[in-house]
Amino acid sequence: MRMKKCFCLLGIFLFFLGSAVACGRSNTLENGENSKGTEISDGPEDIGGSKVPESTENLPPVSGSGLQKLTELKEELPSQIALVKETEYPNIDFTDDFIVSMPDVQKVYDLTFTKEKDLSAKECFEQFDRLFDELTEGSYTDKDKKSLYKYIPVGIAETGLCYNDLDMLLNDEIPLYEYFVLTPECYVAFTREMGLQSFCRAEAAKLAGMDNTPSPVTVPMPSEECKLLGDYMEWNTDSVDSYRLMDKEVRVCDAVQTVEEMLCGDLFRTRRDLSPEVARVRALELKDGICGYLMDLTASYKDVPFSVALRDDSIFITTMPGDDSREREDFPGYLFMLESDSLDTYYYYGMFNDKVEEQEEYDSILSFKDAVQKVSDSMAAHMELTLSSAQLNYLIYREDSCYSEIAWNFNSVNSIDGLRYVISVNALNGECSYHTQPL
Repeated sequence: MRMKKCFCLLGIFLFFLGSAVACGRSNTLENGENSKGTEISDGPEDIGGSKVPESTENLPPVSGSGLQKLTELKEELPSQIALVKETEYPNIDFTDDFIVSMPDVQKVYDLTFTKEKDLSAKECFEQFDRLFDELTEGSYTDKDKKSLYKYIPVGIAETGLCYNDLDMLLNDEIPLYEYFVLTPECYVAFTREMGLQSFCRAEAAKLAGMDNTPSPVTVPMPSEECKLLGDYMEWNTDSVDSYRLMDKEVRVCDAVQTVEEMLCGDLFRTRRDLSPEVARVRALELKDGICGYLMDLTASYKDVPFSVALRDDSIFITTMPGDDSREREDFPGYLFMLESDSLDTYYYYGMFNDKVEEQEEYDSILSFKDAVQKVSDSMAAHMELTLSSAQLNYLIYREDSCYSEIAWNFNSVNSIDGLRYVISVNALNGECSYHTQPL
C-alpha cells in the first residue's frame, strides 16, 4: 500500500514484521573500540527552556575517551557539546541551532522482536467488526456490513483483487491477508498480522483539493499539496505554537498529547511493551486558513525512542557500497489530525504487535564527544558535513532475526553532493553507518 502523491513506499505491502517499513541498507564504515530526557541546544537556551552556558568556564570537566556511565554522561553533556563546538574537524561543522536529545535513563538494552502468532480469520473478523462499529457508531446493520465487508487472500495483496465470500474465509478454507471496508464515512483495513492497518475518513484530502477516494492500494493524506506553516521534530513537539484546525485552534503540544493518548487505546494496540510517541509534526494549511497536523509516529522502550527516518515526501534512499551492509528498518507510522479530538487518517503502526525481549543491558555507552569524533574519522575527509541535531535512540535491524542496537544518530547535510546524511554511531562499539536522502 502507498500514500497517494505524498508517501511512496515502493509497493511493499506488509508481509514482514507486521508493519510497513522504509527499508534500506545500513553501510558499515568502521569498527570502533570497545519519559523524554535531556534536550540541549547549542544556543544559550534549549527548546524546553533548560539553560546552557554560553561560556565554558563553569562547565564540569570532560571525561576521557571510552564508555561512560549514562548518569555521568547526562551531567556532562553540556560540557561535551561545548567541547566539540570548539574542536576543528576536517569534515564536519555544526548549525547555530544544533541540538542534542538524550533520554533520561540509567540503562539501555539489546532488544529482539518476535512476531506474535497471527490471529485466526475468525478472531480477526471479530476484532475488525467491533472496530468498524466503533468508528461508525454502530450505524450499519449486520446485513449491510455483510455486503460491504471484503477481504484479500494471502498472496495477491499487490493486485488489489478482493472478495466478499466471508463464509469460506471464516471456515479457514481461504488464507486471509486483510479485511477491509469502504463506506461514504471511512475506509478501514485490518490484517491478521498487525490488527488495524489503516483507516481514512479523507476529509483532510478533500479539503486540500486532492482525490480523496481511499482503496486497498491508496490512502490519501495531504502533504506536498499544502503550504507548510510549521515543522516540529522530536525535540520540540512540546511547542506551544498553535494552528486553527477544523473545529478550533490547537497547540502543537496539546495535539501531540491527544494523539499519544489515542494510540494507547485498544483500537491501536495489542501489546504494552512499547510506548507510542510522535516523532515529527508538520502544520499544513489545507484551505482558507484551516490547518491540519501531519504526524510521523515512532515508539519508545523504557523511555528510549526508536529511530524514524526524516522523510520529506521523497523515498528514503540508502547507500550500500559494501559487503557489510545490513537491512535497516525505521519505525513506521503516520497520521493526520484535522479536528482537536479525532483523527482523519491513520496509516500503519504494526510493531506494537511484536513481543520485545531484553537480551543484554548496559549502564555505560560511548560518550557524545567520542561519537562525534567517530563521525569525523569514519566519513570521507573531503566531505563538508553540517550537523543539525543528534539523538540517542534504538536502530532496528533485520537479518535472520529482528533486533535493535543503541546508537547516536546525527542529522546532517553534505554541501558537496547536496544530500542529507543520517549518520549512526553504535553507542557500544563505535561502529559507524549512514543513510542518505535528497533534500
